[in-house]
Amino acid sequence: MNTTSQNTEELSPLQRAFVTIKELRSRLDAVETATTEPIAIIGTGCRFPGGANDPESFWEILRDGVDTIQEVPSNRWNVDAYYDPTPETPGKTYTRNGGFLSKIDEFDAEFFGLHPREVTSMDPQQRLLLEVSWETLENAGIAPEKLTGSKSGVFLGISVNEYGQQALFNSPTDIDVYAATGNALSVAAGRLSYSLGWQGPAMVVETACSSSLLAVHLACQSLRAKECNLAVAGGVYLMVSPQTTIAMSKLQALSPDGRCKTFDAAADGYGRGEGCGMVLLKRLSDAINDEDNILAVIRGSAVNQDGRSSGLTVPNAKAQQEVIRTALENARVEPGDISYVEAHGTGTSLGDPLEVKALTEVLRGKNIEAPALMLGSVKTNIGHLEAGAGIASLIKVVLAMQHGEIPPHLNLTQLNPHISEVGIAINIPTELTPWLPTKDGKLFAGVSSFAFSGTNSHLILESFDQVKSQKSKVKNEGELERPLHLLTVSGKTETALKELKNRYQKYLEAHPEVELADICFTSNTGRSHFSYRLAVVGESSAEILQQLVNIEIPAESTVKPKIAFLFSGVDSQYINMGRQLFDTQPIFRKTLERCDEIIQPYFKESLLQILYPEVEEVTSKDLDETYSKIALFSIEYALAELWKSWGIEPDVVMGEDVGEYVAACVAGVFSLEDALKLIAKQQMPSEINYSPPSIGFISHMTGKLATRGEIATPDYWQQETQNQINFSANIETLSADGQNLFLEISPNPIFINMAKQQSLENLGTWLPSLEKTQSDWQVLLSSLAKLYRLGADIDWSGFDRDYQRQRLQLPTYPFQRQRYWINKTQNHSTTTLGAKISHPLLDKRLYSPLAEIQFESQFTLDRLPLVNDHRIDGMPVMNLVIYLEMVVAAVQEAFGKLSYHFEDISISQALIMPENGLRTVQIILSSQSEDQVSFKIFSLPTETDLTNWVLNASGKVCFDSKTPVETKLSTITLENYPEKIPSSEFYSTMMEKMGVKLGKSCQLLDTVWRKDGEAIAKIQLPENPDSYKNYLLPLGDIDAWIQTLPFCYPGELSGMELLVEIEKFEFYGYSGQQLWAKAKLELNENNEQITQGNLWLFDDTETVIGKITNAKLKQINFETLRRAANVAPLKKAKLSNTGIKPRHQSKISPEQVFATSGKERSLVLEKYIIEELAVSLQLNPSKINSQEPLATMIDSLMASELRSRIETDLQVRLPMEDFIGENNIAKLASAILEKLNLANLTSSKPLSKDISEDIEEIVL
Repeated sequence: MNTTSQNTEELSPLQRAFVTIKELRSRLDAVETATTEPIAIIGTGCRFPGGANDPESFWEILRDGVDTIQEVPSNRWNVDAYYDPTPETPGKTYTRNGGFLSKIDEFDAEFFGLHPREVTSMDPQQRLLLEVSWETLENAGIAPEKLTGSKSGVFLGISVNEYGQQALFNSPTDIDVYAATGNALSVAAGRLSYSLGWQGPAMVVETACSSSLLAVHLACQSLRAKECNLAVAGGVYLMVSPQTTIAMSKLQALSPDGRCKTFDAAADGYGRGEGCGMVLLKRLSDAINDEDNILAVIRGSAVNQDGRSSGLTVPNAKAQQEVIRTALENARVEPGDISYVEAHGTGTSLGDPLEVKALTEVLRGKNIEAPALMLGSVKTNIGHLEAGAGIASLIKVVLAMQHGEIPPHLNLTQLNPHISEVGIAINIPTELTPWLPTKDGKLFAGVSSFAFSGTNSHLILESFDQVKSQKSKVKNEGELERPLHLLTVSGKTETALKELKNRYQKYLEAHPEVELADICFTSNTGRSHFSYRLAVVGESSAEILQQLVNIEIPAESTVKPKIAFLFSGVDSQYINMGRQLFDTQPIFRKTLERCDEIIQPYFKESLLQILYPEVEEVTSKDLDETYSKIALFSIEYALAELWKSWGIEPDVVMGEDVGEYVAACVAGVFSLEDALKLIAKQQMPSEINYSPPSIGFISHMTGKLATRGEIATPDYWQQETQNQINFSANIETLSADGQNLFLEISPNPIFINMAKQQSLENLGTWLPSLEKTQSDWQVLLSSLAKLYRLGADIDWSGFDRDYQRQRLQLPTYPFQRQRYWINKTQNHSTTTLGAKISHPLLDKRLYSPLAEIQFESQFTLDRLPLVNDHRIDGMPVMNLVIYLEMVVAAVQEAFGKLSYHFEDISISQALIMPENGLRTVQIILSSQSEDQVSFKIFSLPTETDLTNWVLNASGKVCFDSKTPVETKLSTITLENYPEKIPSSEFYSTMMEKMGVKLGKSCQLLDTVWRKDGEAIAKIQLPENPDSYKNYLLPLGDIDAWIQTLPFCYPGELSGMELLVEIEKFEFYGYSGQQLWAKAKLELNENNEQITQGNLWLFDDTETVIGKITNAKLKQINFETLRRAANVAPLKKAKLSNTGIKPRHQSKISPEQVFATSGKERSLVLEKYIIEELAVSLQLNPSKINSQEPLATMIDSLMASELRSRIETDLQVRLPMEDFIGENNIAKLASAILEKLNLANLTSSKPLSKDISEDIEEIVL
């Protein structure tokens, strides 16, 4: 039983209770401290518009008030093709500008060990995250490989992958083995952990524009919960294609000039930007203990949701206030301590005042005498980075805290009048402004990030008052320091090393005041070391700089050197050997002091006093003979310990005379104490303990590697001094064993001189440790530099372990990028109004102001081998499956849908291909609902009359939200189908008696078994299956499947039939097995000339892979076909009657509203609104309750769309408030009536609407 337990038992019950309460309270305090511990930011990295490729250049942009917004680069998309100043124009955006990065198509694949093919399929956002995260670690002064296997986490904000969506998955044939991992958002975090070898949490967050700040919030929670000990957090967003910009234009959320005019009266929407930002996080206590460079401290954060606000995308002021309050509570910071807030501030006329009101309400309350709250938004510099917006704001504040200055806020000419109404003093600096501490010399700031998804995040940041300046430190009196320093620089390629060398030269020129020791420490310990290496030694930054300028890039070090420690004997010692090391190197000093402590009982004088006399006159004397061997042993042993502390371990040791004792001690043959006693003759060899050598040991007597039994015996050491070393034999043995680096561990290079005399220099690299005529550190560091250049692994932390050092922010690695991008004709980032598509049956997509989606192809007969093989009365007739393939390709191109079925397919008129010349075909897709699209296929029989379009086919495509359930047919027994018809008989009959000629691609029925009303057919593989490898459907198989239905009639076929209608067509995908078809007739009482039935496509397992419901075939009228071939259209369809809907289908026109007055106008206006609302909801007007609040029927997006239509039709401007909240149709009609101007009723001039006014307040 321990003493504490004994003492507790001696207490009274009441006393024990108090002790227990105290212990529990202590535990609770520890838990609370852990759950609220501040989080240190110890590194940052970024890529932001305007060339802000690192935190330093980002600060320059902020400090100088640079506007980085530019016109859309030509390598993203054709801005002219997608631009239209009218917001309602389909497929267009009304802004030409944004904040863009350069060269997002380039990446250093070799550096990250990735194959070019894999990188080409990889989302450039993943590539950017790899580079910026690496730079963030380097910015923190942490070598990435040191974290391999560590409990480090990755937390990323990322929202969309435009590269995968628009450039890769747009064409299924381009999907390769790397497509999934290259484009899944989750892999963005997983790949980073994989690349760095981290084993902590790795996750992505997608809450739209608050994603990256929420990722930081989650990282802080994970650190406090000790799920990880280090975390990288941030976000990324890239604008690869115009689609999202077009979508935001339809919301009218964008600023026409692409700039955020945050807090300004002219705020007219947000400007889009792109970029990537990351921060490296660690628990504050750990960061202090690890002596990290702490840039700032996250005191607390919070996240919440708007809930049911006025609309899905409409901000909630109360929710914003609550998230700020919660963050303050979590941070344990008083509201009045916050002197600056980096606002979400996207630049909307009502959203900005709402945010300012929420901030001032919480941070200043009613205290009108409180100091003015400073506000700003980085979005005025670089645009709104959406998923990456929050991290850009955070990094801005970190930089501002480091510099003690608030950067100027841009685009502020006249304060939004609604902001002036808040009643609390605010300060929006428009020039660089000093940021003065408000409490205990510290700075406190808030960072907000909100999202149109409704998720809000707020973070409280504090400056760290113990952050060490990068300026020169004043050394403490008596503090040890080396007189020389060693700087290493390395790269994976020669070019990278040259560029990095140049970066260091520029850094040294720009920062002569920075402590050289800290520069070298950070570069040596805080960077990965690659095979192209250089190292320079110097006393000052100027000397190091000059050496960098002069040095040549050495050859690549591909193989680590095999190192032999060579310990020389007598004649190499001298007074004051190693004196400089003794004065300035703690490990060397402590080792010598230990040797002196061991030997002192046997001698009158201290070894150190003799070795390092204080009287100057004796410095030139030879070392006293009594101490010569002991002194030499001690110096060499201390040097060996020093080299080992730097990570230089020998593979083999060799020594002469006293040196062999040192070698044996280093090899573990006997202890330091025993070695010294043997040399001092205070102990006999037979009186000590021996162990076999732990490394190779060259016997000076044999010149060979000593065996275990040979060296670890008293006999060897009794004879040791009786034999001279055979130096050349020993070195040749070492060389033959593979040793190629000979490091002499002695006070003078005795062995190196012997090697020169005996011409042994070419057997390897020879390096000294000390030399009597040179500075100790100069010799030692020059050898260390050479070791490094040759590829040796150096423990740079051990090298500087005993010195005061500070991590700095030094130049980061210069990635050697190459272009990796999918070059495709259908890539939307480079499309024009007639965008090409890579599908055999689709030539291009046509863009127009119409709501419908149009595709066009021009066919010659040689492009359609299946049609060429499908001839009726000699004429090539388009097969049904060709229509289906074109529609499937168009739907995937336009909507990206992969699961669907067809309904109500109708063949209006056969499409006859000309033997020579072109046939133009267009597909028109019209969205009927979220899960249904109608299609129409038109052809232009002649190029001479461009209005003579013929409707050939139509139908619907229905998107399936669920994977079809696998079904099987009941067991089919062919014996139940008594009549067997070989394919040769069937096809010969068709060709001889029916005027039909089918080529081999249309003759895939192998054998048919039939009985009355039913048929089973075996389908054979096409003669050349690869000819259809780029198609989405198995064309020949489906064509053969449909051919099965006519066999259901008994007896011989009386005439050729073509399919004219299908109620439902389903195809689930090819199973890879033998295909079979089943057909069954259904009674058609309405038309005896129509064959009607159902068909199934299945495989050998009787698993159904396709089904056709109510297929109708009609006997061919050859005269009709001939008329079609002679361009006499059965149904002429000009674009005016193609079924393309106008913009809306309201039965009440604006003119009818204008033509009425008084009460009648009110009623007509209500009907008009109901009709327009029905169009938005895609409902019958009778289903709409005019008394129901609009907010319960439509969300904010529909409200914006409805408002835009009504404003255009009725020439009025309406606030969003009229369409949300409790307003119903009657109240909306009343509001519109009040605004109608009778003077404008007869005018047909369109409303000249400035989209900068009254746009919907969407927080993005």
